[in-house]
Amino acid sequence: MNLVRTKIESYEFMNGNNLININSDQTSTVTISQTTFTYITQTGAGKGSVINAQLDQDSILKVTDSCTFYNCSTQQYRNCTGGAIYARVDGSNSQFIVSDLVKFDKCQSYQGGAISVELLNMGTCEVNNVQFKECTVNGGGIFAQLQETGGILTITNHTSFVQCVNGNNDGGGINIVINGSNSRCIISDKVVFEKCEAGWGGAIYIDQNDGASFDVHNVTFKDCDAYNYGGAIYIEQREGGSFDVHNVIFEKCQAQTGSAIYIEQRTRGSFDIHNVLFEKCEAYLGGAIFIEQYFRASFEVHNVTFDQCICRDYGGALFYSVRNQNAISSCILDGVQFIDCSIQYRGGSMYIQEQTGTATINGSTFSGSVSIRDGGAIYAQLRYDAELIIENTQFKDCYSANSDGGSILASINNGSLIVNKVTFVGSSCSQPGSGGAIAIEQNSSDSRISIIESSFTNCHTLSGSSSRYGWGGAIYINIKYNPPTLTVANFNLTDLTFSDCTAIENIGNNLHILSDDRTAVGNQIKTESLLTVTDLSDLPNIISDLYTSLQYAYDYMGINQSKVGDGYAQFTDHEPLFEQFFISNVPNPSYIDAINGKDIKFCGGQSSKCKTIKYSTERNPTPLSGIIPTDSSYSIILTSNTESDTDIQIMSTTLNKGHVVIQSDGYNSIEDYTKQSILTSSKTQSLFTITGSGHLELLRLHFDNLNPTSNNPLISISADSDFPPQLQIEDCEFSQDPDSYSIYQLSHSIISISGGIMKLVRTKIENYEFMNGNSLININSDQTSTVTISQTTFTYITQTGAGKGSVINAQLDQDSVLKVTDSCIFYNCLTQQNEDNRGGAINAVVSGSNSQFIVSDLVKFDKCQSFQGGAVSVELLNMGTCEVNNVQFKECTVNNDGGGIFAQLQNSGGTLTITNHTSFVQCINTRWGGGGILIFSDGSNSRCIISDNVTFEKCDAEWGGAIYIEQYDGAKFEIHNVIFKECKAQAGPGGAIFIGQYEGVSFTANNVKFKECEAGRGGAIYIAQGEGGSFDVHNVQFTKCISQYDGGALFYQSQNQNAISSCILDGAQFIDCSSQYDSGSIEILEQSGTATISGSTFSGSKSVYEGGAIYTELYDDAALTIDNTLY
Repeated sequence: MNLVRTKIESYEFMNGNNLININSDQTSTVTISQTTFTYITQTGAGKGSVINAQLDQDSILKVTDSCTFYNCSTQQYRNCTGGAIYARVDGSNSQFIVSDLVKFDKCQSYQGGAISVELLNMGTCEVNNVQFKECTVNGGGIFAQLQETGGILTITNHTSFVQCVNGNNDGGGINIVINGSNSRCIISDKVVFEKCEAGWGGAIYIDQNDGASFDVHNVTFKDCDAYNYGGAIYIEQREGGSFDVHNVIFEKCQAQTGSAIYIEQRTRGSFDIHNVLFEKCEAYLGGAIFIEQYFRASFEVHNVTFDQCICRDYGGALFYSVRNQNAISSCILDGVQFIDCSIQYRGGSMYIQEQTGTATINGSTFSGSVSIRDGGAIYAQLRYDAELIIENTQFKDCYSANSDGGSILASINNGSLIVNKVTFVGSSCSQPGSGGAIAIEQNSSDSRISIIESSFTNCHTLSGSSSRYGWGGAIYINIKYNPPTLTVANFNLTDLTFSDCTAIENIGNNLHILSDDRTAVGNQIKTESLLTVTDLSDLPNIISDLYTSLQYAYDYMGINQSKVGDGYAQFTDHEPLFEQFFISNVPNPSYIDAINGKDIKFCGGQSSKCKTIKYSTERNPTPLSGIIPTDSSYSIILTSNTESDTDIQIMSTTLNKGHVVIQSDGYNSIEDYTKQSILTSSKTQSLFTITGSGHLELLRLHFDNLNPTSNNPLISISADSDFPPQLQIEDCEFSQDPDSYSIYQLSHSIISISGGIMKLVRTKIENYEFMNGNSLININSDQTSTVTISQTTFTYITQTGAGKGSVINAQLDQDSVLKVTDSCIFYNCLTQQNEDNRGGAINAVVSGSNSQFIVSDLVKFDKCQSFQGGAVSVELLNMGTCEVNNVQFKECTVNNDGGGIFAQLQNSGGTLTITNHTSFVQCINTRWGGGGILIFSDGSNSRCIISDNVTFEKCDAEWGGAIYIEQYDGAKFEIHNVIFKECKAQAGPGGAIFIGQYEGVSFTANNVKFKECEAGRGGAIYIAQGEGGSFDVHNVQFTKCISQYDGGALFYQSQNQNAISSCILDGAQFIDCSSQYDSGSIEILEQSGTATISGSTFSGSKSVYEGGAIYTELYDDAALTIDNTLY
């Protein structure tokens, strides 16, 4: 029969009659196309209001080509089935085909709102590109029965089920009963289920038995809802059978249990899911999938994504349960992604309940999983021989709120948890939870834990709704049996990696174990090496001192059950797991974090930093064994600025051996990086006090000052024994607290030394103002001090009040040494320019033959000022020495004595040496003598030597533009290989040098050059000679020197009538020298003694009045000898 382009409407049949009835007694072939059936109603017990077909003996029913069934219905009583069509298809060549844009709209029945089909003896049914819309009852669109004798149901090619509803029972879109190994159902090729609803199986309800197979491929389920189980699919598997879901999308499906799929696998069934997306599905149990296995069933999930699936109770995306102890079932998840899945109770992504069998998760990712109770990603109960294996998987940013196990919580009772090559990043839980990444309950010695080659990064326990618990930043294990018996068979945590994990109060940042006997647990772990951790600083090796080093004290901790109480146990109730094996009680190095650190017993490790330096240094490193640690020094590393420290004592017994190194985190002497600050401007006590044989090193730190009113030094070092204390400062910065710098001057020094050894290297010190004569560095005389300062810069250091040396005031007695060397810079360092102020930068009193003050190797003084000694003031006595070697003085000024250096050599003797390319450039004395240097030298043991290419350039003073020197009582002065250029004594004497000689002193000059020097008298040199003085000059050159009055180059005056004095000029050259009055080159006024000029040359000498080259006045026994000389 062919029925084509026909309109059939408004029929009501009674007693089970139909519009079209196809009987089974003969072969029938029926084709219906382009035909509309509207308002066809059947009353009484019947099947198919439009068509009732018995398709036997190769019969075929084909409904095709845009047929429409609208409001076709049977009564909704039992035995009423197929609102529009009922077909019984019997035989391998019998077919029921519905295809090509056929539509069923608002059709109803008790079973199969649109179609009811029964397949047997390999009959087939094909539903191809068909629309079912708003069809209702049990199997709202299709009710299908595939009998034991076999059959094939195919639903394919854009077929859709939209708003199909079963208000009472099973399958909003389809209800299928499928039996036997020859029965197969295939739903594929862009089939869509949208907004379908039912009590069980909002889209599809499947009753699968005896080896039947069911495939769902390339299908979309959207907004499907079940009031009870299986928002999209409900399936019961009995006695084998397979269910395959491939390339399917489940979107916004909902149910009480299993919002996308609910499946019960009773016996030997298999369930495989491949390349499926579950998105925004919601349920009370199993946010996407709920599966129960009973016996020998298998469940496999491959390359599946669960995205934002939500559950209220258990399993945000997946609930997996093995119900029988001997079920021997399996679950495999491979390449699965869980993205932002969450739950209000346990298992943010998965809830696993195994009595037996094996569940495996491999190559998968859990990202952003959240639970409100336990197990941010996974909650697992493992009983009997059950085994959960997690391999090659990543947990990222998973979180358990107010509960245990940020990523995993496992309760093990004779089961096994195996975690292999798994990565945990950013996992956390909040109090009263413990175990930022993993929490485990080990309920018996047969409960097996194995965590191998896994890493934990930024895992934390966080503050939460309670202050209880919060232990184990990465792993928390509760050993619930007694006594704990750990072996490699039941406890294996090896080749683990931890990075930046933290716990509340540092209680087990990496691992925390609760047991009845913490000591026994620690012993067992160490004895059998049950815990090994990768050394991040020496990959791929493991930490060799994990059990013995304090660095890990708070990373691996435990507590005895007897101390737990309600979880409010005090920090001190917890102990390091391996405390009994520690070789020290103080970590070396110890880390300081003033913001987040805590001063607790074993603080100082990377993950349990101390809060203050003081606490860290006041501990006793000797451990429980009583064996003193072998550490020769202890390092303290600052990871933040601190304002908490004061009164830190570094002494012989500090940390056993007294050697402490404090530095910024990551310090090395080459690279530039942040210097951590130790801020003390609110404190009044010294920050550091170093005594005995204490040894303190400060590396790459920043310091300021104490309270401006404090009289204590910021850092104090003092000797009180034969073993001197030591202070070493390298690569640091010092500057006055900016809040006080513009308002207050300091009443204290920064460093005070009373004996000991100090080295100051590569340090920058700037912007300090001191009052009451305080200096930046004060070196006292009561003990021997050795101070070396190198590669250090001092900038804008100011001293007010009566004082000496804004930067350094040194009393160098008892073999003390001060050495300033290696390119140090002093810029704008000044005292006030009042009487009793001396040494703009440095003042040193050097007493004793072994006491030394050395300034050398490219040190620079620039724009320094004082009343005496613009840069340096030095006093030598008792044979003390001062050496200035290759130093630059530039634009240093005074208003009384010595623009660059003011030196006093007392009668008890001393030696001042200025040598090796030292230079004085534009140094000025605005009121008195010595633009570059002023020297008072007294006594026969006092000697001053200036030699080896020292230069004075454009220095200026009233007397002695470059050098002013007064010699007494046998003092000696020597100048060798020195150049004076454009030096000036304004209207006074000695454009370059003024010399006052008294009582048998000597002045010797060799190979000295004076160029364009100028003065009122003695354009280059003015010498006033007293009793027994000698002035001995060899191979000296005067070029274009000028005097405003007398002695264009040299003015020599022998003052005492009976003085036995001498003046010798040998090999001197006078070139173009001139005066504005007498004596173009030399003026000699002798009361007595002998003056000799020999082997010399005068060329171009000029005077306005008398003596174009030489003018002389000789009195009494005075004599002048000139020989072998050229004019």
